[in-house]
Amino acid sequence: MTKRKKEAEVKGEPVPDPPEEEMEDDDDEEEDIEEPEPVEQEPPTVELSDEEKKRWWSKQAVSDLTMYVVNTTFQKYSLPVKEEGFDELRYPWQKEDKVKEYLKAWVQDRKLTSRVEDLQPGEWFLARQKEWQKALAAWHAKQSSWKASESKKQLEANQREQKRKVYEAQVLEAQKEGKEPPAKPEGLDDQSLKEPVVKIDVELIDVFSIEDIFDLGNGEPLFANFQFEDWSMLSLRFELHLLSHAFRKDANDADRVLVPLDHLPF
Repeated sequence: MTKRKKEAEVKGEPVPDPPEEEMEDDDDEEEDIEEPEPVEQEPPTVELSDEEKKRWWSKQAVSDLTMYVVNTTFQKYSLPVKEEGFDELRYPWQKEDKVKEYLKAWVQDRKLTSRVEDLQPGEWFLARQKEWQKALAAWHAKQSSWKASESKKQLEANQREQKRKVYEAQVLEAQKEGKEPPAKPEGLDDQSLKEPVVKIDVELIDVFSIEDIFDLGNGEPLFANFQFEDWSMLSLRFELHLLSHAFRKDANDADRVLVPLDHLPF
């Protein structure tokens, strides 16, 4: 077969199919090849760690229940009792009181580490959040009003200063020419406008001693110079404060009074 194949390749002809007899011989040769028998090996010795020896059962790689189902039902877990219709209850691994202690400890640990999947914001949370949004809007409006007032005062002061310079130049020009000085424009002699503006350094103020955050004493609100980052940090601080207190109310569980740090994204 190999010889005919080479001759066909030299002549450029298609390789002929081998006769059926040769194919059967090849199959027989393959069948005659004996596979080596596997070498018998001793099974590995299983060694358990101290932690594994304390277990009463093996942990499975795949849980029987999804984490969501466990988190929403584990508080209802309980041991069977004869009143439920059982003929006999046996505890072959540990005594009943030990089993009860284990279940109680397991449930308590789950409460401290698991998410409250079905937690919904209550009326207290929604009411406080609404009040916060209203107060925040009022503070933004007060800041805008203060800035507009300060800009107006600054503009009026610049205009008065410009008029003063023009008037003084006219007076000097009239004196040089021996003429009567022009009439002084209104407002240049207003003493109330000459009173110094009280400047307050907010960095030196104890914010907890302020009675009115809308007026530090000169009409300036405490948050007059807040930027976007300041408002964001203020909102975040309040939202975390509200969340920590609302969680205790909405969870309605004496064993769940704090939010685990890992659960904040949830």
